[in-house]
Amino acid sequence: EILRSFGAESLLYGFRIEGPLDMAQGHRFMSFNEFADPYAKAVSIQDGSMLGVIPLDGGVAFDWEDDARPCVPREELVVYELHPAGFTMLDVATSTSREEALAKGAPGTFAALIDKIPYLEELGVNAVLLDPVMANMSGVDQDDFWGDSPASFFAPDPGELPRATAPCVLLRLLGASQCLLL
Repeated sequence: EILRSFGAESLLYGFRIEGPLDMAQGHRFMSFNEFADPYAKAVSIQDGSMLGVIPLDGGVAFDWEDDARPCVPREELVVYELHPAGFTMLDVATSTSREEALAKGAPGTFAALIDKIPYLEELGVNAVLLDPVMANMSGVDQDDFWGDSPASFFAPDPGELPRATAPCVLLRLLGASQCLLL
């Protein structure tokens, strides 16, 4: 069964899977739960459920300007591996809630990484490896942001993505700094 919800700009959809609920046999069909499409390229959390998103307007247009992939020889790579939320979350310490922090400038998100590019340049980093950026169910009901329960490998985590263009801006600015995004 496919659930449909139409908004002005997008279609939200999920699946209900019917079958037996018999944990001893490994059957965990729960038709009362909604499941996101694991192949969705965008997701949204609505009432505690993660749903796939299909933009009705063709998606977000982004101007890549004169962006080009930096050419860094493999033997010269200086890779900094980080989790976007964990790397920028310390900025949240001055706020009373995650929601307030997000409203102030998105600490704990892809957008917050943009402010950290000069710091990465100072360290001599020329490649950034982001750890798990896919949508996951870990953070839906708790503060666990690591992503131990992936739900959609092709969609960025909506909690780290208040603006749909944030990863594109980050990628373009890292490229301008001659830094690869892995």
